[in-house]
Amino acid sequence: MHGVPALTYDEDLAASAQAWADTVDQTGNFAHSNSGNGENLAYYNSSNPSQIIAVLKYSSHATDAWYDEINEPGYNFDNPGFTSGAGHFTQVVWKDTERIGCGISGNYVVCQYDPAGNNLGFDLNGETNFAANVLPLIENAEMVCAQPNDDEGDSPDEEDQEGSDEEDIDLDDDQEDDDDEEDIDLDDEEDQEGDGENPDEEDQEGGDEEDIDLDDDEDDQEDDD
Repeated sequence: MHGVPALTYDEDLAASAQAWADTVDQTGNFAHSNSGNGENLAYYNSSNPSQIIAVLKYSSHATDAWYDEINEPGYNFDNPGFTSGAGHFTQVVWKDTERIGCGISGNYVVCQYDPAGNNLGFDLNGETNFAANVLPLIENAEMVCAQPNDDEGDSPDEEDQEGSDEEDIDLDDDQEDDDDEEDIDLDDEEDQEGDGENPDEEDQEGGDEEDIDLDDDEDDQEDDD
């Protein structure tokens, strides 16, 4: 979609992402790991347990929500750089990222990326890293998602399976679990210069519909001079 190579699904990254997803599920601490990898998190809740599995494991809901930051809050390709609230999107399309691995535990999905995106600084040609790695959308192009090596892989980037009649995309700060609603929340991104980590997201309610919640992301940034 953005003229970048397809990612390779990496089992080591998947193991790291799974370990962190397990930790988040056990502790309820919806935050980033210290893995040093690029990282996006999402949370989904439904009163139907099978729906949680379907959405997190077999649909592209999380990736769609991360990517939709291109429109809300939006990314300015004419003035490339770190954009608060759009760090999940820029990591998803970061050109220099080559590998991805994902893990799912309970209501949470974690995807880790290597090399990590959202790096400040300049490339060897003197172009900012964001200008070189976050390229404009190519019309009529399709997103190509990395696939695990087997049919039971943990990547949440497959085609959608809708579980309700509506989907809402909201940018929100609070995270709430409600047994009678379906929520997708993306971790809050926090600006972290120099450590190459990605931001955290928090949840939101969705009533009787699916909500895709993008946390207040203030994304990770690295200084590459």
